[in-house]
Amino acid sequence: MLGAILINADSINDVGQFLIPEHFYLAGHQHIYKAMQELSVEEQPIDIVTIADRLDKTSQLINAGGMAYLAELARDCISNGDLEYHGKIVVECWQLRELVKLGENLRLYAQKHSKSPDIIIPRFQAALEKIENSQEVAEWEYLEDIWDRLSPEIKTGKTPIVSKSFYPDLDRKILGFEKKTLTILGARPSVGKSAFGLQLAIKHIQHNLPVTLFTLEMDKDAITNRIISNLSKVPLKAIRKAAMGICQLPELELKKIDMARSKVNIGMLSVLDVTTINALQIRTHLKTQARKRLPALVVVDYLNLMDSHTKKEKRAYEIAEIVKSLRQTAKNLQVPIILICQINRENEKIQDTRPQLHNLKESGAIEEHSDMVILLHRPTLKNERSEDDSVSSSLTEIIIAKQRNGEVGTVRMNFLLEYQRFEQMDMSERYELPNQNYTGD
Repeated sequence: MLGAILINADSINDVGQFLIPEHFYLAGHQHIYKAMQELSVEEQPIDIVTIADRLDKTSQLINAGGMAYLAELARDCISNGDLEYHGKIVVECWQLRELVKLGENLRLYAQKHSKSPDIIIPRFQAALEKIENSQEVAEWEYLEDIWDRLSPEIKTGKTPIVSKSFYPDLDRKILGFEKKTLTILGARPSVGKSAFGLQLAIKHIQHNLPVTLFTLEMDKDAITNRIISNLSKVPLKAIRKAAMGICQLPELELKKIDMARSKVNIGMLSVLDVTTINALQIRTHLKTQARKRLPALVVVDYLNLMDSHTKKEKRAYEIAEIVKSLRQTAKNLQVPIILICQINRENEKIQDTRPQLHNLKESGAIEEHSDMVILLHRPTLKNERSEDDSVSSSLTEIIIAKQRNGEVGTVRMNFLLEYQRFEQMDMSERYELPNQNYTGD
């Protein structure tokens, strides 16, 4: 195959998308192919002389077999046709070698470390996925074909590519949560970020749409109590006291709960409560679910408690890897993912405590790899008073701080604390802050 490229330099484009030097077994072949790649990028001729010169400059000519071996490669090439096919054979051989190596490492690691399989397996899943995707090539699509594919959907509006928030004021701004996108939902502690994430899930199951919730902060019982309170409008505190055997709920409240259950398909919500999870495990769970039913919305609560499947020098690097991996999962599985995130407390020290993008905790990559960022703010949380703010402690600002394909701005909602429920404001009390400038990066 290397000889074919020496004969026809342009043929490197047939394998350049998926073939890398490490796929070759012999170190000499790795050096030769790397030199070919570098010359191709620099738009230099690829022949025996230029390859030998490049290898000589990096002190790898002797390791690659010298000028004589390069000439032998070109001379012994039988055909330079169908290079892509031969390139895939090289990759398949590399995959088999890597699988053998991975299996041996897994055996040794499992014997040496008497830990739970839940800790060991994710460590090797990333390597297995890298081997599996080594031949993956992005396919080009011309604008004409994309236009023809999207045009009927745009004209008829019959093929939804978004999951709505089901709050008209908010949907007018964000148009819903698009498939293949990652939305960051951030707030300081006690503002209501978990409650709002759960509220979006509840809205979906009320419309008979499947939702998957990964929760690292609350267990399934706590989640269920919140959902019961939210739907029935029975105070959460009363439900918790009844669950703990402190008191009994009145007959009227019990009827409210039964009525709420009958009005929603609770089978639409699947919950996984864990103390720790990484992005690779989330992807695996979603792939398993997709065999039966792909969720219309995925909520992860929350980022700052997640682990990275590979340990990094700094936590910020791990956060960046987690966010990037979740966005890739959203794109590959074509689902919208809402990732809840904690806001840095530093902005509490200034007069205007409204959160900004730079307040996202632990990594600037959170904003970089997200398609949309929604920040929650309760102006009256610290008894703030202004001419524009309502005195009600339930007032919450839903700040659209970033939207890759749309406008930014703020929508106000009522947060009913005793029910952990968000409601759209009535026309008489609704107040929408002016938009910032449109952004589309």
